[in-house]
Amino acid sequence: MRELEARVQRLETKLARSEKTVRALRDVGLALGSTLDLDQILELILGKISELLDADRATLYLLDEHRGMLMSRVMLGGEVQSIDLPVGQGIAGYVAKYGKTARVRDAYEDPRFSRTWDELTGYRTRSILAAPMRNHVGRTIGVVQVLNKKKRKNGFSKHDEELLSALSTQAAISIDNSRLFLSVIQKNMQ
Repeated sequence: MRELEARVQRLETKLARSEKTVRALRDVGLALGSTLDLDQILELILGKISELLDADRATLYLLDEHRGMLMSRVMLGGEVQSIDLPVGQGIAGYVAKYGKTARVRDAYEDPRFSRTWDELTGYRTRSILAAPMRNHVGRTIGVVQVLNKKKRKNGFSKHDEELLSALSTQAAISIDNSRLFLSVIQKNMQ
């Protein structure tokens, strides 16, 4: 009997998590259709990502291919500061360079991790999950990175990774749509 009750509890927990995920994806989808204000959309997406993944912080980096740099666009949690990061440096730089998601349980044990930002701010990064943002043709246009899973000592899970991948795709779509809209406006003004 206890085994059955435990199984029911696990299934109820999974169902609640799935319902929360569906609501967040719906909210993001509605936001994409309701505004072309890129900052507003990205802030909403990062807020949902932080909430769903139970992360302390979330940062979205846009790729500047000409300079070979990632530039932070929006940060949630802590102070809002701009970060310019060379492609290939740090976890986010690695993700931008190779287009692969990175899930790090202990940042200070990962040789790709750069402690510089922690040293400057006094923040202590423990766990990291970073995913590439790919546009409609599959090109990486940026990286979404979340830090410090709040309630799980082992960091982010495979489920978190899948969810971040889905939401980073939503962010890439919103960025592409906003850029396309702005280019159409500029052409019409000329």
